[in-house]
Amino acid sequence: MRKFRSGLAIAVSLLAAISLSYAGTLIDRIVAVVNDDIVTLSELEAATKSFFKTPLEEGLDKKSVQEIRGKLLERLIEARIIDQEAARLGIMVTEKEVDAAIADVMNTNKITKDELEQALKRENVTMELYRTQIKGQMKKMKLIRSEVRSRVAVTEEKSKEYYQKNISDYQTEVKVRPMIIFLAAPANAPAQVKEKSRKQAEEVLKKIKAGAQFEALARQYSQGPNAQDGGDMGFLKPEKMELLFRQATLALQVGQVSQVVTTPAGFLIIKLVDKQETRAIPFDEVKEKIKNKLYQESLEKKFSQWVKKVKEKAHVEIKL
Repeated sequence: MRKFRSGLAIAVSLLAAISLSYAGTLIDRIVAVVNDDIVTLSELEAATKSFFKTPLEEGLDKKSVQEIRGKLLERLIEARIIDQEAARLGIMVTEKEVDAAIADVMNTNKITKDELEQALKRENVTMELYRTQIKGQMKKMKLIRSEVRSRVAVTEEKSKEYYQKNISDYQTEVKVRPMIIFLAAPANAPAQVKEKSRKQAEEVLKKIKAGAQFEALARQYSQGPNAQDGGDMGFLKPEKMELLFRQATLALQVGQVSQVVTTPAGFLIIKLVDKQETRAIPFDEVKEKIKNKLYQESLEKKFSQWVKKVKEKAHVEIKL
């Protein structure tokens, strides 16, 4: 199943429910009144269906489903309030803007319109509903710019404080870059074959100690991976390496060559070319990333506070 992500993607979550379609919904029953507007049962059912296909699939009991429906209703109410405030402030999202946003999603994820529609279908979302979701998100972004953004600032001091508290998130992992010469001698091979490979490995090691280039000998003798690249294995994480290979490699200093290492598959000679120790990434290298993270979190928090204040002044009546 092909998956894709975007800031405007169709994540089926509580957040996605805030921009569900309102226009043209059959008014079968009013479940909430928001100022001069209403939320219908059909809309709540659509939100629930969007959240999960059936309660049984999620393994939820009736009480849990009702709690989720209650939260979804709150999001629908908040969405009504956002729409009303956007209208009051003259904030609009045109169909051309929605078209451009969808084109951006397809371009970013390198998918066609048909592929997008198939992905939406798998999530039980129509293109019409998807467009409405995107429009709601874009409207929210414009409201944030209008009502919240000017009140949000992230200082370098705050970014540095976050960095220091979460330093473990900004560390490089240990990695080693070995070159190897491998001579095969499988466990089921005859003893004379194993002995021949071992002696050859010892001869190769003598040549290395005498000053011969490791890379040239790897190209000539190695039966292992990357022989034509001088046996260069690139950077590897130690925990991903076979035990004997890992132990022998980690015992080396950069530039050192191991003795002949006996493994179940044959004989190894290892040269450690480079090693990256665990270290903290300098603050200057990650400060913009941290600043953006804190900025987005602050925007969401301020916007939620703004919505809450507007909601407190609105006339909201829940009839569910």
